[in-house]
Amino acid sequence: MNTPKLGQLITRRLLLGATLALVILNIVIGFVSHQQLHDRMDSMLLELAVMEAKLSSAEKGPVHIHNSPMYLPGWSETTVRKGVVYDEHCKIVASSWVFKDTSEDTMPSEWCTREQISTHHVGFITLDGLELRAASTTMIHSKPGTQLSFLVGVDHRIIDGAVFRLILLGIFPSLFLLLVLWGLSRQIISTVTRDLEHISLSCENLHPEVISELDEEILSHKLAVSEHAPQEIKILSSTLSALVLRLQRTLQTQSRFIAEAAHELRSPLTAMRGEIEVTLRRERENSEYKESLEMLLGDVLKMQQLGEHLLTTAKAQEHLISLQSIDLIDVLKNCVTSLGAQFKEVGLTVELPTQNTLMVKADALYTQRVCINLLHNVLMHANASKVKLWIKEYADTRVELFIEDNGQGISEDLLPHVFAPFQRKSQHSYGLGLHMARRLMEAQRGSLNLHQHNDGVTWRLEFVQSDRSS
Repeated sequence: MNTPKLGQLITRRLLLGATLALVILNIVIGFVSHQQLHDRMDSMLLELAVMEAKLSSAEKGPVHIHNSPMYLPGWSETTVRKGVVYDEHCKIVASSWVFKDTSEDTMPSEWCTREQISTHHVGFITLDGLELRAASTTMIHSKPGTQLSFLVGVDHRIIDGAVFRLILLGIFPSLFLLLVLWGLSRQIISTVTRDLEHISLSCENLHPEVISELDEEILSHKLAVSEHAPQEIKILSSTLSALVLRLQRTLQTQSRFIAEAAHELRSPLTAMRGEIEVTLRRERENSEYKESLEMLLGDVLKMQQLGEHLLTTAKAQEHLISLQSIDLIDVLKNCVTSLGAQFKEVGLTVELPTQNTLMVKADALYTQRVCINLLHNVLMHANASKVKLWIKEYADTRVELFIEDNGQGISEDLLPHVFAPFQRKSQHSYGLGLHMARRLMEAQRGSLNLHQHNDGVTWRLEFVQSDRSS
């Protein structure tokens, strides 16, 4: 089943809304027209009844009532009104037509008035099998000197037919208006949604494997819109392009990370398998088994360390870190204390910040892990004699921590890839430390960057300062 296009969906909903609106409008118009026509007919019938009563009283001869044609709004033909004269005992004295049922010579009791007063009555009445909308007036007739009521009525079906014709007259303009609206909406919506449909179709065809393989320029071109597109559509296209490009880089990094992690896990597993196979080929002395187990234990510890690094990096990527208000100075003191023995062993001096306390929004455990990782990196690879930690505060609540050493720096070929995973400086690490440190800082809404200078390397860590009033 084909999925309808965006323009078709909007056109359908617009036409559905317009149709419902016109149907409701015609129903309201029909109801109002029906009510107004009834009110006008009641007034006209009552005037005719009063006029018949006055004419009959003024004319000489027996009491009678006239039978004349009438015109109704929306009804092309004339209709003949019916008339009846009856006394206070409900007995019909005269009528404007000959009844089919000759036995019917009395009026319904609710239409009779026995008091000697002048009164009017309007409503429905059935006479001689006809349902009439009628009006009557009661008066003391001068000739017989008795109380008579003059009733004038019109077949109610004719009134309903006139209303129905009025409704039909309103339906035809409504249908014409719908056709015009359909044509205009198709033209306008087609122009407006053409670029949106292009973006929608492009997004449907951008599967993860396609995104990760396409060139960035081709990927941006797929989501580009025409020059004549509205400014809002251009902004949407630009935003989606930037989002897809970020998604592409994330997918590529993730794929590379998974492939390299699998490769790194394969190496100790292969070594363990080889060691076990060699050990099981023949009976060995206890000392040889012990040596083999110690080698296996070393490989297991390496895999455990790698697993912990991978788990920490995954948590940082999923933003599972809870931010709290912590004392950054206290965290730095703990880091230096934990590495104090190693610093002393290599003759590395550490200078802490001058502040006594500084509250930032971060996770104490992961912040300590980042700082220890960076200090350990200086300890193992920088060949430095001094490390200086200092802090810079900004008015916009930013806080920057600088870890500066006077070591040998980083080689130019490794510098562009220093934060990439599995970039080893030696065979004693998996190259995940700096990658993990940056991920942990980003998960804490901060950042980690490297600045190399003639006298060594400076690591710059950015935090968000806690509310000073808290």
